[in-house]
Amino acid sequence: MLDEVIAELSQLEGTALWLYIGSLVGGALLLVLNVLTSQMKTIQGIMIFKIAANLTMCVTDLLRGEKGYTGAAVAFLAMLMCVAVYLIRKKGKEPGIPFLVCSAVVYVGFLAFTYREPKDILAIVCAVLFVVALGIKDTFTFRCLYLISYLMWIPYDFAAALFTQMLTHVVTEISYLVGIIRHDLPERRKKAQHDAQKG
Repeated sequence: MLDEVIAELSQLEGTALWLYIGSLVGGALLLVLNVLTSQMKTIQGIMIFKIAANLTMCVTDLLRGEKGYTGAAVAFLAMLMCVAVYLIRKKGKEPGIPFLVCSAVVYVGFLAFTYREPKDILAIVCAVLFVVALGIKDTFTFRCLYLISYLMWIPYDFAAALFTQMLTHVVTEISYLVGIIRHDLPERRKKAQHDAQKG
């Protein structure tokens, strides 16, 4: 992977070189944001960092040109939807089925305009998983859906030559597992013990 990055860097010059370096820096920032997201205890904390991470991913994908357009489209819409869900929950409400269905329809419609290669199907599946996750308040189920989603982003990143993002998604996958072990499993055990004592 590092050899491919070095080989690509050696062929670039001028603006193209700076755009590529920008995408590498964006990938590193995305890594930090995704690790922080995966370790949040509350769903609102997760949403705040998801907004920042999706904005970073959108910019990073755009810096890669045509190869990253579908990923950028998915990330931009994800950011807008995270903002909407965050604001809905801040008012003490939950995103309903109509919101989630509309979100899924908008995603698929938007991705139809950016579809270029078979790899883009992976981005579409990740988008659907994301929409499903938006409607879930339980952090354990949310993190589990993200584990599946990040697993599918890895081959997309490889096909789009987004190597720093691929590394980010691998590390994030591990970080979400750690988040489940650190936060969700102990909470579930505690709740099960509490329910058992009640019964």
